[in-house]
Amino acid sequence: MQSTPRPIMGGGSSRVLALAAQHADDISILPSLRSGRPGAHHSPEASLEAFHRKSQWVQQHAGPRWPTTHISTQVFFLHVGRDKSVYLDRIASKLPLPRHRLADSLSSWPVKSRRSATSSGHVNSSLGLSYLLIDRAHVHAFAPVVEALAAS
Repeated sequence: MQSTPRPIMGGGSSRVLALAAQHADDISILPSLRSGRPGAHHSPEASLEAFHRKSQWVQQHAGPRWPTTHISTQVFFLHVGRDKSVYLDRIASKLPLPRHRLADSLSSWPVKSRRSATSSGHVNSSLGLSYLLIDRAHVHAFAPVVEALAAS
């Protein structure tokens, strides 16, 4: 028996997220890119505070559907290693985003070690995430994290 595909929608504006909450089973909460590309306006949109605010919009609009809704977000920049400072400096030099905003963002996710990934269960429990979408450029770097999470 073949199951019906689960609809997925994602975005960063309140209008798109409200629509997603009313119609999709899987919702990806993202920074708003109204200009079509990351920039200085993107900075507040990539914060954990903005993620929480958007998650509340989704919950309000999903109503009784909320308990069965799956939430995801995309990790645009990933670093697995100990030197978080160098990583944040490198990413901040490529984008017009303040370094402190990158540090407080799900869009850039520095993981200190494979072992710390297993303690990242807080990402799921505190943020209500079902999925993290990892950019294909970071698949190889993230593979050890997946192994560590699978073993925990």
